[in-house]
This record gives sequence, structure tokens and C-alpha cells, in this order.
Amino acid sequence: MHSCFSILNGEGIYMREMRRKDRRLTEDEARDLLRRGEYGVLAMVMPSGRPYSIPISYIYDEECCAVYMHVSAEAGQKMDNILCEPHVCLTVVTGTEVLPAQFATKYWSVNVFGTLHIVEDAAEKHHGLLALVRKYAAQYEEDGVKYIAAASHRVHVLKLQIAVMTGKARKK
Repeated sequence: MHSCFSILNGEGIYMREMRRKDRRLTEDEARDLLRRGEYGVLAMVMPSGRPYSIPISYIYDEECCAVYMHVSAEAGQKMDNILCEPHVCLTVVTGTEVLPAQFATKYWSVNVFGTLHIVEDAAEKHHGLLALVRKYAAQYEEDGVKYIAAASHRVHVLKLQIAVMTGKARKK
């Protein structure tokens, strides 16, 4: 490994130091961005070793330092990827604005690295699904609870246990 790489959080995640340290978000700013982001792009590795990414709805659970999302319980590419290689990266970007006169873009972003696994515990699965309903359809929570009861057997809840979180922004 090159000396310009560092191990973050002892998790074997090798990354270069952030080049534009003046744009680094504080931990509180990164957590806030993750909390309020509408969707993220989940980057995974396919069994073939090739990259795969997909936009996904998610919920950040600060108490357990994890991100929950759901996928179909039917066999599919995402599940194949997770079962082969559970180490993933979730990227969330908000507040974008193209700044044509500066040849730049204003943005806020956070990258979350960790291990993704299928939630097996029924109570935790319900917790993850209910948190998604509360984030994306709060005004329909009662209907959401009924929907979860009727359809939870058709989905897997995935939990991304966060090992490392980095945030960066061009605020002006």
C-alpha cells in the first residue's frame, strides 16, 4: 500500500487524505446531511468484480450508527452483490447549484462506508420499515403501518453498519 493512503477507523478502508481540507464537513454537518438527504447512490461490487451502483431511498439511524434501506425479497442483482461482497459505499448529495461563471458546482456531500447485511430480527426489520415510512410518507403513517404488516414478507431490510463517514462541501 502506498504511503499516501491511510487506514480509517481500523476497518481496513484505505483512502487518500482529502485534498481540499477546507471543504471538509464536521462530523455534525455530515450526520445532518445524511439525516436530511432524500436519496443516496449505493455503490457495490458485483460477483464478477465489476462496479454496480443504484439510487436508493434510505433512513439514517443515529442511535445505532447505521443506515436502513429495503429491497425486494425476490432474487436480484443487489442481493447477489450483497451476498458476494457486503462492503459498500453510500453517497448522498444535496444542495447542488451549478455556478457557470465559476466553472464549478455548489454542493454538500457525504460518503458512508461500511458493511451491508440483511436484517433477520423481525422487530428490527419493522423498525427499519417504519422509519422509512416516517421519513418519506409521515402524513400516511397509519396506512404505512398497515402496508408494512401486509407486505413486509416481500422485502428485505438492509442495514449498513457505518464504519467511516466523510463529508465535503463547496458552500459558496
